[in-house]
Parts: sequence; C-alpha cells; structure tokens
Amino acid sequence: ATHRPVSQNSPMFVPMLQRQLGFNQFAIEKNLGGLSDDEALQTPVAGASSLNWVLGHILATRRYLHQMTGTETPWDAGALDVYNRGTSPDSASAVPLSTLLGHFAASQTTLMQGLSAMSEADMQVEPQDVPLGEKSKAEAFSGLSFHEAYHAGQLGVLRRAAGKDAAIS
Repeated sequence: ATHRPVSQNSPMFVPMLQRQLGFNQFAIEKNLGGLSDDEALQTPVAGASSLNWVLGHILATRRYLHQMTGTETPWDAGALDVYNRGTSPDSASAVPLSTLLGHFAASQTTLMQGLSAMSEADMQVEPQDVPLGEKSKAEAFSGLSFHEAYHAGQLGVLRRAAGKDAAIS
C-alpha cells in the first residue's frame, strides 16, 4: 500500500492537527501527574532540562500557535521568557508547576477553538513573526506540533529519572 500523507490543503488538516495536539495534551498531563514542584525542578544530570523547564518551554513556544490562530495566550507577555530556547533551567525563576499546568489547559482550549475557526485558505497564509522559515501556517503548525510531541516524550523520560513510575505504558 502506498502511504499518502494528508495534504496541508486538505479539509482533514485542521482536525488532524487538533487530534495531534490532543495526543500531546494526554501525554503531557499524564507525564506530569502527581509531581510536586520540587520533583519537577530536579534535573537528572548537570546540563539537562527539568520537567518544569520542558513544560514551560512547550508553553513559551505555543505563543506561535496562538499567534497563528489569532488567539491570546492565557499568560502575560514575557511571563514565560525564562523558558525560551537557549535558556537553562533556573529554579529561582521557575513558575510553579500547577500554574504551568493551568496555563497549558487554558491554552489547549483556546487553541482548539482558534483552529476550528481556521479555513484551508487561512492555513496557506505565510506566518508572520514565527522564526521557523515556513512558507505557510500549515507548515509551521506541522513543525510546532512535532516539537511539542518531542518534548511530551521527553517528559516521560524525565519523569522516570525523577524516580516516578511510568505514566504511560
């Protein structure tokens, strides 16, 4: 059988993207369930990321998803800059895990609504101020969805490194 990926021009693209973000939400929330702030701030080895930093980074990157859907982030501008790419985990400036999880849940709801309002034509527009070099919002959504899934899996490994049982088996 020949594999035919869903075209970014397809009416199936938005529902597929929503499903991917739903899988990401499941993995992120399961992998962070039952963790304290102290556990979320642990790093398994020097130079590694903490669970807190990874979730904060996912949220900091979601600002591009919100921008492309025309929705507001549920956090104040700049509030998550300590999680931008190139930063290092810093427990002194970390946002509490419960706050990050609340932002994530609110972000998910808002993004799903914003995506539902987007047309196929909207997806073909070149994204503005999204530093990926993508030619369309659809391409940028694809890359950002993968980025988020990568980090959702990383949370599972970091959870085990923190001494917790696997949340997804």
